[in-house]
Amino acid sequence: TATGWVRDAAARYVRAIYTRFAVTLVPSEQLAGVLRDWGVREVRAVDLGVDTQLFNPLPDDGAETRARLGIPPTRKVLLYIGRLAQEKNVETLFGAFERLRARGDFHLLVVGDGAQRGLVNRLRETGDDVTWQSYCENSLELARRYRSADIFVHPGVQETFGFGALEGQAWAAPVGGIGRRHGARPTLPDA
Repeated sequence: TATGWVRDAAARYVRAIYTRFAVTLVPSEQLAGVLRDWGVREVRAVDLGVDTQLFNPLPDDGAETRARLGIPPTRKVLLYIGRLAQEKNVETLFGAFERLRARGDFHLLVVGDGAQRGLVNRLRETGDDVTWQSYCENSLELARRYRSADIFVHPGVQETFGFGALEGQAWAAPVGGIGRRHGARPTLPDA
């Protein structure tokens, strides 16, 4: 069958590349099993979990973090953490935020940098409801960013692992994402 031929070709390709490495790290035992079945040697599954001792709903330092970032306490904070790149679908996120900003009660907190930084800069130039920082090196400060948010937003429609969404879930607040049928372009609902 065509599917069998494609799978066999993929297995040959993967085997040719990954057998050149001393070790191949994968995020699950299931994927490790597939690669071993395809003839890849030295495959190790690595636990890519979230540190729930750090990323959790307590202590509640969200108000303090909002104050330090200059975010008014009356606003609902939408948080995005990740690369500012086309494949992360940030253009859709920023477009949705532009539609929300007319309400006046939302604030977008963005932690990340990348090729589409200009999009977040344009949002920042047109209002005081966007806070951006390129990177948050300190894990405790990153956890505080999560706890300061009302909703963690994840605009991507394809993700290799999704650490941000998992960290967002660990602090027990809603994680907003985009529903997508295979092959369909994401659209925004009418406000």
